[in-house]
Amino acid sequence: MIGLSVWRAAPPSSGTTAQLRQAILRYELADAFAWPERAYGRVRLSGAERAAMTSQYETAIRASTCAGLLTNSDLSVEPWRWMQENRRRYPRMLPTGAGGRLVYYDFVRRTTKGDLVVHAVVQRHNDSASWDCARQRLKRLGRKWWQADMVSEYVCT
Repeated sequence: MIGLSVWRAAPPSSGTTAQLRQAILRYELADAFAWPERAYGRVRLSGAERAAMTSQYETAIRASTCAGLLTNSDLSVEPWRWMQENRRRYPRMLPTGAGGRLVYYDFVRRTTKGDLVVHAVVQRHNDSASWDCARQRLKRLGRKWWQADMVSEYVCT
């Protein structure tokens, strides 16, 4: 029994840890999108632009290696919907970039089935600009980092 408890507490290899960190980051940032450059002068996205964003989101979720944990209803999320609603409210404000970084990662344990349980925190950011309609160009406003204070638990099989 001592051997099992030692094994459950033994952290994964550095290679596995690096892969887990990347998978968590890809999963958490799957919906981090920028307004399409060709649409800067518009407050509505075309059907093709919305479909492209949805496809990018689904691809990012599947690439995160967490896709096995998701149902089809999870993949029906439309990542462009919030962005388009916000753009209508503030028509000159453009999200020109989005992303983030893993700011906390901690191996917790292995389950008896061999799954890895980890805790992590991802801090997100948004880049924004305002659109000058007369000059047809952007005025960059900067990057805003959001407070990262929620620790999430991930069970990786």
